[in-house]
Amino acid sequence: MSQSQKTLGVITNLPDEVFQRDVIEGARQTAEQRGYAVRVLTLTEMPRDFDALLQAVPALNGALVVANILSDAQLATLHQSGLALSLVSHHVPSLPVPGVVSNNRQGITMLMQHLLVDCERTRPAFIRGDMHQNDAVQRAAAIEQEMMRYHLRLLPENIIDGEFIPEIASERF
Repeated sequence: MSQSQKTLGVITNLPDEVFQRDVIEGARQTAEQRGYAVRVLTLTEMPRDFDALLQAVPALNGALVVANILSDAQLATLHQSGLALSLVSHHVPSLPVPGVVSNNRQGITMLMQHLLVDCERTRPAFIRGDMHQNDAVQRAAAIEQEMMRYHLRLLPENIIDGEFIPEIASERF
């Protein structure tokens, strides 16, 4: 990497898992087409890793923060540093930071209509994601709402904690 090359940071906690891996690959392809290098910053031990991230900021021209790996306060600190940020699968209403988020409610509504109406299922299983992440919380709420809409109950034995990790989900299913 040349000294003049710009660098995009991708901040995540699980770079090898399905969602993060795909986001990183898409960011890498797009960034490299525009002459940017990509540096993946993996945070697994807070607050030590956040301190290391702050030290890396001067070498970055911008960063994608995947899911809600950072607290709102940590994101505010990064924003105040002047680093250009974009959030992926996360949103902080109090910060003027753009984000790309899924429409979890619409997706779950369509899925449940297919399962409950088209396929005539009445006892679906729900493999939850990491309930510390916004997507998982939104999807769980949407599932409950759709089950109520059809006068059904999601049985506790049909709820599996998959943590957004396929191996964990299949092991527990």
